[in-house]
Amino acid sequence: MIVAQTSTMDRTGTASWQLNGRLTPWLHAEVRKMCEAPKALLLASDEKEACILQENLATNAIVVRAANLPEAQSRLEEDHYIAMFCSWSCYLANGDGALKEIRDRYPQTPLIILPRSRA
Repeated sequence: MIVAQTSTMDRTGTASWQLNGRLTPWLHAEVRKMCEAPKALLLASDEKEACILQENLATNAIVVRAANLPEAQSRLEEDHYIAMFCSWSCYLANGDGALKEIRDRYPQTPLIILPRSRA
């Protein structure tokens, strides 16, 4: 465990964490991540279905939408998500094989298949 010995705040309100008198950007970035709302990835190609699912999921996390599997993979490479939700229609279109690749590549991110919504 790393303990920040001192912290200072600049005029913009950004805290700078120091350990043994040295600025530690890694620690600063980790603290910022902890303070941000969690992000969830939604894989949904149908616009109406995506809107309904996004509205329901947005009460607990920032929802980032991907319209197709390559876009979802790209977003997973760029950022950390607490979970990936897949609409039923995307699951049927992509099949379990394509989603298994995501599960294998990102085992720390739970993959949740959502039942059909009434769009």
